[in-house]
Amino acid sequence: MSNLPFGFGFGSDDANSGDPGPGNSGQNPFDMNSIGAALQQLGAFLQSAGSSGSTGPVNWEMVRDVARQQLASPEAGGDRVVADAEARAVTDALHLADVWLDEATVLPATAGAPLAWSRSQWLEQTLPMWQRYVEPIAQHMQQVVGGAMPNAADVAGLDSEALNAALPEQFRAMFPGGIPAEMMSMMQPMLGMAQQLGAAAFSMQLGNALAALAREVVSAGDIGIPLLPAATCAMLPRNVEQLGEGIGVDSSDVRLYLALRESAHQRLFSHVPW
Repeated sequence: MSNLPFGFGFGSDDANSGDPGPGNSGQNPFDMNSIGAALQQLGAFLQSAGSSGSTGPVNWEMVRDVARQQLASPEAGGDRVVADAEARAVTDALHLADVWLDEATVLPATAGAPLAWSRSQWLEQTLPMWQRYVEPIAQHMQQVVGGAMPNAADVAGLDSEALNAALPEQFRAMFPGGIPAEMMSMMQPMLGMAQQLGAAAFSMQLGNALAALAREVVSAGDIGIPLLPAATCAMLPRNVEQLGEGIGVDSSDVRLYLALRESAHQRLFSHVPW
């Protein structure tokens, strides 16, 4: 699945080398397979948006589905359940971190039990807070876009000349002689789809972004803002191990350092209200 919603990318260098081949005449730079896949993806997203009944600026069912598909894909390494040994190692590291921090700060430890998450668990547990952060931004974006375009219901009965007058100045400047009636007949139904397409595109981008984060974050407080309703220490053992391998440091040392940081973050989130 492409990370660009409904995007039409160029083919590979071989496909664009000018040599004729299936779906490539040597003069057409677009990969017909990519275009077909993008159109199928667009249809699936519109169907999902319609079946979910979502009318807001973000389709959260789509966000979840896109992110989970990305996390489960073999190309991304898939996801796996946290082993018992990994969970014990996380618990021990966080308990030791609390002992050290009790001597270094007046902020008390969090009350919740330490947690060890898979990538999918991180997604599911943090999604409610992402909704609180993202929804106002997406709502404002939708209002800005909606304010730049006439409402589909308002223009349904307009002729070509009146519809030209109803379009934003930026659109009219692109066509000094007026937008042709044939193009107008195609634009009218598109105006009704604009909000739905915008929500679908934004939802897909957000789902891809959360999947990318789930493959990288090592703890609940890793990105520096609270992602849980109540401060709870949580770590992702697979990502911790991946980080240790990447920097050439033993995973137990990396785990302990990250446990200290995670515990400190959660103490701060819990006792210094946002």
